[in-house]
Amino acid sequence: MGRYIIMILAGLIASPSAVLAGEVVAKQAWVRLAPPVSDSTAAYMVMENDGDSDVILTAVESAAAKHVMMHGMAMKEGRMHMFELEHVRVPAHGSVSFEPGGMHIMLMGLNEALHTGQTLRFKFRTAAGESFTVPAVVRDMRH
Repeated sequence: MGRYIIMILAGLIASPSAVLAGEVVAKQAWVRLAPPVSDSTAAYMVMENDGDSDVILTAVESAAAKHVMMHGMAMKEGRMHMFELEHVRVPAHGSVSFEPGGMHIMLMGLNEALHTGQTLRFKFRTAAGESFTVPAVVRDMRH
């Protein structure tokens, strides 16, 4: 039995795109490589909730940047605008996507230049007082 538990744990550690937090699993987590002249970038992932209750994400942080927040996007006066989200609800038996052109994780004031293949860690907090960490790999989308 102990061998199976070790295999399951090894599978979770080896997979940077899947992190468990109660009933929530983060998948396909990645960060856009910032251009050399920029100190901001965005992170993307899919949050899936297999539980019977909604999970409300209330905050996110990362040591990679001075300011990290959940952002939404909306058209206003013919222009796309970003705005900070106070919380994001991951519905029971549902999912929420942080994706390019839509809701995303914004990193502003990067502490150092990022490089392709680097792994950043994001700590999410929930309304229930829980927290969980999601690793995300930096990708260069220019190629």
